[in-house]
Amino acid sequence: MARAKKVFNFSKVEGKTFIYPKTKEPYGTIRTDENIDFKTRKLLTVWKSFAIDDCGNHFLISSKGRISFFNHETENIIQLANNFEDFSSNCINSDQIPTNDAEVISTWVNPDFANKQEINVPKDSKIK
Repeated sequence: MARAKKVFNFSKVEGKTFIYPKTKEPYGTIRTDENIDFKTRKLLTVWKSFAIDDCGNHFLISSKGRISFFNHETENIIQLANNFEDFSSNCINSDQIPTNDAEVISTWVNPDFANKQEINVPKDSKIK
């Protein structure tokens, strides 16, 4: 008898931010994209992208149901949760993330946006 494929309720996490329990580091905002393009080499056989964040990083689900995060710049994969229930239980509304302005070192600004807003930013597009 074939095992039924588990389907998860994406609406439980859409628009939210995952908080990694061990470090309290936020991952997100989680969003779907009809055009998710996850052609990252050998990872296709093990992982499937089910969402992206605002920076183009992927939230992945493995064939065993584990949830991970793929940083497209470093190509590092970080396991976030053993299953979707654990993952969704650590997701919060993005406006609930505590922030401390004193800890912000710099922020990246899209150069096109900066030009339209007439904001002067350095060549690396980081405002410090």
